[in-house]
Amino acid sequence: MALLSLRNVAKHFFSQENVLEAIRNISLEVDAGEFVSIIGPSGCGKTTILSIVAGLLEQSEGEILLQDTPITNANTDVGYMLQQDYLFPWLTIGQNIDIALTITKKKNKPNQAYTRELLDQMGLADREHDMPSALSGGMKQRVALVRTLAAKPSLLLLDEPFSALDFQTKLKLEDLIHETLKEKRKTALLVTHDISEAIAMSDRIILLTNRPAMINKTFIVPEELKALSPLDARQHPTFQDWFQLIWKELEHLESEVK
Repeated sequence: MALLSLRNVAKHFFSQENVLEAIRNISLEVDAGEFVSIIGPSGCGKTTILSIVAGLLEQSEGEILLQDTPITNANTDVGYMLQQDYLFPWLTIGQNIDIALTITKKKNKPNQAYTRELLDQMGLADREHDMPSALSGGMKQRVALVRTLAAKPSLLLLDEPFSALDFQTKLKLEDLIHETLKEKRKTALLVTHDISEAIAMSDRIILLTNRPAMINKTFIVPEELKALSPLDARQHPTFQDWFQLIWKELEHLESEVK
């Protein structure tokens, strides 16, 4: 059964001069434990879809269901991890993590123990009392992941969470997040411009058209790649074939707007 369902979702933005159709007739199901990536031409509406799923924007048409319940506003069962870590610089790492529990009204000793266990898994158990300024960019994103997972959401939305990192840190964090989400059996929806990242981390890849965004194609990542860590998947003999296949499709879409 699908954990997340988008049914004929559309989004229009209105101004005094015109109407901008951002998304048209998006229908998509994401199963529990599945990792799905969304790619497409720049500005096509990928992040708009995440914002609607998170309940931060209201769709103009269609419906979105999380565990068969309509999403109508911000939902504590949905975790949202952004490009920047957005840690509060005046709070310690532990205090930053606890804010997620306070906001969702889930702050208690068992949940605080759970977040400290996650912090330990991220290799940051000894940094709980440090300020964010003492951490590297990759460390801050690991803290952001712990904060996102703190309230034990059913669905994680990842909006290019590695884009601001150097390549080596990005690869390490991809592996760590992939391993953590699989271990916790979390469901994730990732928006990315990086085709390699999408292939390495996903079970499925959704390719969107130019705006208004519609689903152009769906790629099912083969089992031999899904069984590997993202770093190992990048070394697999078939990886470049999949990259070229998706690259050509994306290149064709982007050429249509030139």
